Amino acid sequence: MGGISLAIGSRSLSIVGFDEFKMPRIEPELSQERSAYNTFVAYGLAYEQPNLWEFTPTLSQTDWITLQGIYQEHMKRRRFDSTDDPRVLLTDTLQLFVEASPRTREKAPAPNDIEIIQGSDVAYYAQFYVWFVKPPEIAGYGWKGNVRYYTVSVAFEECDEKVIA
Repeated sequence: MGGISLAIGSRSLSIVGFDEFKMPRIEPELSQERSAYNTFVAYGLAYEQPNLWEFTPTLSQTDWITLQGIYQEHMKRRRFDSTDDPRVLLTDTLQLFVEASPRTREKAPAPNDIEIIQGSDVAYYAQFYVWFVKPPEIAGYGWKGNVRYYTVSVAFEECDEKVIA
């Protein structure tokens, strides 16, 4: 079963429980931009739009604290005086990333390092550098036996730089 893994510094978290039936990675919308003459820009953007992730996992209290630690570390590293890399490494083993060959991103580590080549396209579980779009928010909570669980709203946007080997 696939999931989303997050890592920054010495902190890491694997998320496998999702409370919704849509995939976490959202395809960027097509550009609907217009020129100064109010005509559509037919060729689109000059750069690749970033991938987005928005999902609502169910986390144990321990995992919720770890996610908060990842967010706090990310925010600490984003400060102007920090020399540490603020990017969070997101490994998506839930949804194959499909693009024209050759690959532009690093594959997920084993055992999820598959690569499917079909014609001129390649599909694989990929790694991405991301930023938090907003702080993780608790959308609900409950108990399963003696363990407290949180339903959390999380959103990320891919950074400009890609994870490459």
